[in-house]
Amino acid sequence: MAEEEKKENVPEQKTKRQLWIEKFTDYPLEEGQTFDDDEIFFSALDKYDEDRTNRINSFEESNKRLTDAFINNPKAAMLLSSLADGSDVLTAIAESFGPDIKDALENDPEARKKYDEGIQAYQKNKSELEEIERKQEENAQKFSKVIEDFIVEKEMDESTQSQFKEYISNLLDSLVTWEFSKDVLERLWRGMTYDDATEEAEIRGRNAKIELEKKRANEATDKTPMIEQGANDMPSVSREKISVWDINDNRKRSSIWDK
Repeated sequence: MAEEEKKENVPEQKTKRQLWIEKFTDYPLEEGQTFDDDEIFFSALDKYDEDRTNRINSFEESNKRLTDAFINNPKAAMLLSSLADGSDVLTAIAESFGPDIKDALENDPEARKKYDEGIQAYQKNKSELEEIERKQEENAQKFSKVIEDFIVEKEMDESTQSQFKEYISNLLDSLVTWEFSKDVLERLWRGMTYDDATEEAEIRGRNAKIELEKKRANEATDKTPMIEQGANDMPSVSREKISVWDINDNRKRSSIWDK
């Protein structure tokens, strides 16, 4: 009995495929698609590998730029090293640059000008950041009901909501950092052309329906019995759609086209 209870408490072992699918949070599945389809699964796997490679390359490039900057300015490297060790900012500046900064601000007009320009840029960036944060808080309240309704409309469970949020977050991160990979461009392109593509699909659907109705009408007409005019000079039955009353009348007289 104890062994059975112990087995019940053991979590279900996930397959390798399931573990991979959990990583495909930002893969854009279209309606009706699932990762059970091998083509979709391996396409998502390829995209995951491509995104991972791009991230690694981006990290390596950033690290190289930072390394080059430290080589060209070792005092800046000392400053960041002190900050990483938990040093106070002003103490780290003094330890890294000594009296150079103080002397430059007091005795070098060109250095003082650059410093003042930096302060102005700082104040501008701070003001812009505060405005963005204000808009974020305002829109968070403004669109909260829209988000809730959208989640209900799409019948998202908690897992799907989490994947959807991460998908948006990853896309926004790529846009903010100008990471315009082919995948990001594809997503933006699909978003831009969605309405046109939907309209074209609806038109094709309507046209296909019209053609199908025409085909059915023609097939129904083709089933009308034909009597070939031969030795007895019997009139042929018109292939035009006619009512039962026209058929009865046709038995008593020749076709109107014979007159």
